[in-house]
Amino acid sequence: MKKVLNLRGVTLLSKNDQSQILGSRSGTPCFQNGNQCCRETGNGNFCDVGQCLPNGYCVYS
Repeated sequence: MKKVLNLRGVTLLSKNDQSQILGSRSGTPCFQNGNQCCRETGNGNFCDVGQCLPNGYCVYS
């Protein structure tokens, strides 16, 4: 089992690095607006067809 857990070459990412990854969760949770999943941005709200999950993530259709 130890061989499975030995992850050579794996790098832990800082919070800043994680936030730069496309698709990562932003600091604000999503909210549902009809059939759209929305989240607040610096320029207002970004909404697209999808569902807001209880954990704050959007699943876009």
